[in-house]
Amino acid sequence: MGAYVTIQLEGLKRSYIMKSLIARDAAYEHGGSIGSVSHGTVATTIIEASQNRRPVVQPASIPGDINNPTVLWKLAQVLGRVLTTCLFDLKVFGLNNVPREGGILLVANHQSYLDPLLIGVRLSRPLNYVGKSELFSNRFAARFLRFLNAFPLRQGEGDIGAIKQTIARLREGRLLALFPEGERTPNGQMLPLQGGVGLVVRRAKVPVVPVAIDGSFDVWPLFRSMFRRGRIHLIYGPPMDLSNLRSDEIVRQIERTLREMFDNLKEMDARESGRK
Repeated sequence: MGAYVTIQLEGLKRSYIMKSLIARDAAYEHGGSIGSVSHGTVATTIIEASQNRRPVVQPASIPGDINNPTVLWKLAQVLGRVLTTCLFDLKVFGLNNVPREGGILLVANHQSYLDPLLIGVRLSRPLNYVGKSELFSNRFAARFLRFLNAFPLRQGEGDIGAIKQTIARLREGRLLALFPEGERTPNGQMLPLQGGVGLVVRRAKVPVVPVAIDGSFDVWPLFRSMFRRGRIHLIYGPPMDLSNLRSDEIVRQIERTLREMFDNLKEMDARESGRK
């Protein structure tokens, strides 16, 4: 019982830190005052976020060239291309919108377990991912995910370590994908975006490339244990410089753009289906 209470308290503290970081970031942008906080190291983290300087972020310290994929990555990508083409007739648009160098944040709607594969399978650069911590519970799965440049995030707990790791990798000049809805859609429609993506963009100060996915939910919906054959479309939008906006404005702009791209992609898919 004592261990359970400790775990719950730690989760609440992490959630409090994350919400406080976002709230105080917004307060600073609006010229609001920063009240005194007496929570030890928690106070230090929050005060750092509220001051007009970047918070201290540890180096990402991951192996591999930032822009050039390893041989193993290329082999995995070739296999992924074959599978996604044969099974899902994957069509990808706007690849030229993804810069070939420099820190770039890809933000995408989340339809199924296939989405991380779909986003990275046609790119010329190695992609970094943020994954649910539960996916790393198996030793072999964790090793494979880290091979794919993924690192864990404790959902719903305000995982400050994962946020710092995300910012660090972007500042190193890496390409990184986020699903700011925070979970897979239960019905194929986009969910509201969570506020953490605004904090990441403001702190990392890198361009944001929106990515819309359509069809992934149809081939592997939330309630199915395995995927089925189908057709998937994916489009990369032009890079957006949002780092000078407030965190809430960043979230709204990303959500507007993703919803517009998603709707256009569905219309294109409907037109193609009508011609067949």
